[in-house]
Amino acid sequence: MLTAGAGTASAATYVNDLAWSYNGGDSADNWNECAKGKLAGNARLDHILPRDPQEYYYCAPGAFGNGVQHVNLWYRHRA
Repeated sequence: MLTAGAGTASAATYVNDLAWSYNGGDSADNWNECAKGKLAGNARLDHILPRDPQEYYYCAPGAFGNGVQHVNLWYRHRA
């Protein structure tokens, strides 16, 4: 049986900011470049102590133009 402990809920508000849009290569290159940016951004966050696990970089599809998928790097953080 699981029992929930008494505690306070966090009322923190988080927002997503566009950090970069990768659109200079083909679709695969854009995803690869975004993945590199995500790893670098999250590595920088790893040095902030205490680290908020709800703050991170992530990649998401952007506009589709000229036959190429643009890829956006987003930063999720406290407002």
